Amino acid sequence: MLGLFYTFKFTSMQLFKTIVPILYLVVFFLSLTQTAYPSTDRITKDSINIENLSKIADSLINIGDYEKAITYFKQASCEAKKIKNWSKYLYCFSGIHYALFVLGRKDEYIKYFPQIEPYIHIKDESVIWAYYKPIASLYRKQGNYKKALKYSLKALEKSNNIIISDSINIPFLYTNVAFNLQQIKEYRKAIQYYQLSLNTLSKMKRVSFDIAQINNNIAYIYEEKHMYDKALYHYLKSLNIVDTVTTKSSDLSDLEIIIQFN
Repeated sequence: MLGLFYTFKFTSMQLFKTIVPILYLVVFFLSLTQTAYPSTDRITKDSINIENLSKIADSLINIGDYEKAITYFKQASCEAKKIKNWSKYLYCFSGIHYALFVLGRKDEYIKYFPQIEPYIHIKDESVIWAYYKPIASLYRKQGNYKKALKYSLKALEKSNNIIISDSINIPFLYTNVAFNLQQIKEYRKAIQYYQLSLNTLSKMKRVSFDIAQINNNIAYIYEEKHMYDKALYHYLKSLNIVDTVTTKSSDLSDLEIIIQFN
């Protein structure tokens, strides 16, 4: 019986000596994991913080306080970068671009391109509004319509591979391409893209200033091509739409969109 006790004691000691080093290793690797990755609670806290900052910025945009909105978008972008939330990171820059545009200072946005370019491969619609559209707009303002066309086409291509949250933005991607084609006198292609825009807007059952502007642009192309009957048709169509919308609602928000995209 005593022999059995010593045998059991000896076996237990061996087991203890074997298990303890293994436990130390487990604790060591767990500590490495905690160091390498932030806790779920931390990520949740940061995500909520980013959401709050960006919502405040959105609200400031809605009430017209664009300078403060830019400040909050910048704060949110810094927080988003910390946890590698690239979708929200790019969204913040699209907000900054919009605010600068409304303030008449969109040229200032060029300084943000280096912060955005490393992430333009991300499959998110914010890439379009934070990078491709602004850079196309910049080249268009400089009169470099071929470069503007290049980035407008990339924006459109990007939109075909991702989900666009607000489908009303799709027609204006076509319009951007068409406008740049018009400027380099690629009239046939320009009309095709204008028509794609009109077809999309028609499916949405929209009758507003944006459709009037597109018809006006098409009319101008036909006039340049000395096809005056078609030019007259589209000029009259544009005029009728403007009269209809002005009478019904004076939808100035749509007019603002036209100015933005042209």
